[in-house]
Amino acid sequence: MNDVATLAVLVKPTHGDYGDLQKELVRDQDATSPRRVLRWFFFALNACFVAAGTEIFVVLLHTPAWLAALLCFYPANLVYSAVRRACEPLTHRVTLDPKGIFLTGFEARIEPEALQLTGKWGHARYLWPSIMRVRETFDHIFVYVDRASAVFIPKRGFSSRNEAEKFADALRTHAKLVVTRGEAFRR
Repeated sequence: MNDVATLAVLVKPTHGDYGDLQKELVRDQDATSPRRVLRWFFFALNACFVAAGTEIFVVLLHTPAWLAALLCFYPANLVYSAVRRACEPLTHRVTLDPKGIFLTGFEARIEPEALQLTGKWGHARYLWPSIMRVRETFDHIFVYVDRASAVFIPKRGFSSRNEAEKFADALRTHAKLVVTRGEAFRR
């Protein structure tokens, strides 16, 4: 951990990475978003399918209600999942230009006083006190500088998962973040 200069990664972003960043940024704000309303609507529609199917099984086929509900639950969930997947591209659309500067890649480097990002688009320097949160998913490390702004670092840019974990741990250590439930927060 003493050799800070070795903690660097070359990031090659894709449209999918920016889509994941958008999903990550709205994850905490999902309670008030139209997506949340849409999700509840589809859940209510699913419940109606189960109720109607149960009624049909009970009345027409004289099946016990618990068995009828069980038989209707799986097909209703298949419909719910299919509709939800079909609507997801409408709510998570990335509008970056494929030839644009943001998809050209950048280097993320941990320095003693800041997280340094350097690419063809320029450079950004986030001092350690400005980093509010570091969150890891299976594919990414998200470095929050605000509730609505984060930097993503795809783990595929590292030579191994162990290197990615080392990088994330160094971010947390330098930013002096408190780890709770797999996430690191500033107090």
